[in-house]
Amino acid sequence: MRTALTWLIRAGLVLLGAIIAYVFAYNGMVYGVDRIIAAESITPGSDSEFRFISILTIGLSLTLVWLAINFNHTPILLHIATLTVFAGGLGRLYSWQTIGAPPDWMKFAMGIEFGLPAFILAAYYLRSLTKSKL
Repeated sequence: MRTALTWLIRAGLVLLGAIIAYVFAYNGMVYGVDRIIAAESITPGSDSEFRFISILTIGLSLTLVWLAINFNHTPILLHIATLTVFAGGLGRLYSWQTIGAPPDWMKFAMGIEFGLPAFILAAYYLRSLTKSKL
């Protein structure tokens, strides 16, 4: 069971890293902020900032993929990375409550930001309860 949970954790981390890299880093850099707000509302500063933040998500993506290999040695980083993604979902939820509903794809992203980190951490804690070694 421990080996199966290990592979579930690894698969979850790689999947989360790949989703973040594609949806946010790639799409954000290639298409910029115009996928989110109307073209006439875009300023050079907002587009520049959006593309910068999009590229920063590559660091999170690479960290998640690296953790898929090394999470046994860095449990604190596993918690920080997954809770960072979860906190991003909380930011979306706060925005939804204060500003209004986001586009459907962002609602889906929020579900992933809540669900996958919770799944990864639950599998990690369940794995730590098992007695067998890898």
